[in-house]
Amino acid sequence: MLKTIYPAARHETAFSLTVALANTTYDSEVRTALARAFRRATPLLHTAACRLERFCEMTSYAYGNPHDVLMEQTLYPLYLSCLSSAMGKQLELQVCFSTQHRLCCPGLPLPTQGANRYGLQCEECSCVSLRDTGRRCSLTFHCIPLLTRCPIHGCLFNLVDECSSHEISMRASYSPARRRNSHRLGEILLDFSQCTCSEAAVDRTRTLMREHGYLPEYGRLRNDEFTRDFLHALSKGFEDERLNIWIKSAGMLPQALRSLRRPERPAHPVAIALLLLALDVVEYSPPISAHLEADLPTRTDTMRSREDLRRKKRREWMQHIASHKDCTRSQARLLSPALWSWLYKRDSAWLEAHQTPPRPRTDRRPRAHDLQSIRTRVIEALRSSNDIKLRTRPKWRYRARINCGLPQRAFDRLITDRP
Repeated sequence: MLKTIYPAARHETAFSLTVALANTTYDSEVRTALARAFRRATPLLHTAACRLERFCEMTSYAYGNPHDVLMEQTLYPLYLSCLSSAMGKQLELQVCFSTQHRLCCPGLPLPTQGANRYGLQCEECSCVSLRDTGRRCSLTFHCIPLLTRCPIHGCLFNLVDECSSHEISMRASYSPARRRNSHRLGEILLDFSQCTCSEAAVDRTRTLMREHGYLPEYGRLRNDEFTRDFLHALSKGFEDERLNIWIKSAGMLPQALRSLRRPERPAHPVAIALLLLALDVVEYSPPISAHLEADLPTRTDTMRSREDLRRKKRREWMQHIASHKDCTRSQARLLSPALWSWLYKRDSAWLEAHQTPPRPRTDRRPRAHDLQSIRTRVIEALRSSNDIKLRTRPKWRYRARINCGLPQRAFDRLITDRP
């Protein structure tokens, strides 16, 4: 079968080369691979129509072996910058030779997942590709997820193919701050895509976090402080609405911070780039400046203020008890729950000694606790009855047992042993 193999433009994707090959041949294998790639939501690593071993066989290895294509015509370097060495090798094997659809690279959450980005193009880059190759080329850094502008020229992407219409529809309203944030994010991700070392972006992020004071050399990450500064720095948002949703309500930041501590749970390169974007403008500042340290209260002053507060609470409780003399302990506690809770947590021994006196227990029916007196009462009740049938009635026996406060077994025994 006759095939026309075009020379690849710089940074051209394997997907774009597959489209150019399918437009000039009737090879069913090439056309089938391209049709399946268009039916999928996103290509492999957003840049490959099929496994790279199959791509090299279809192109007769004109662009090199699968490893060369992986490094030059895909976004593999972008993901490699956030993966460990072992995970990077596993991803390489999966993209080049495996038949499984799932990959071990980090993905985006469901609200932020996008479509095929082959149909997005920068006007400046399009002119360069037409001059060099005579055709439209899709470039690797144009296929980075959630980008709205070319990282090199800063131009908005134009729609040249309907497969990317979903990406255009996700754009937010224009503002200078959003444009600046989107362009800067693209520049950081472009640096990631040109990296050839594993975990380079993660190591760079850890270094900046340590330099800016959010990650002490011996200690835990200052999570709350960095979260506050991060959200404030990126509060203006981005031109892609999915990025704004991901930052505010889709849990982007906890996952990105967790990846700094656990390399086996890597975060998406866009999430790491967002951390670096925020670190460009934020820096940890202690809650109290050094020149105000002399004005801090000493330990003695703090202890004295705590003792004064304890005396105040005790006086309030004594006044409360004096004004509610007829209340029980439970009623006194419910009338002032905040005061009782404070004393119970911080001065429980004193509170127990200054409760309202307990009331004597009053039973609704008197019970005889002396066995001899109970026995005497039962025997007298039985002797006073002249009717034998009356004594054997269950209702009478039940009332007599209840009035004496006896269990059934003791009552039966007393009746049996009566003289």
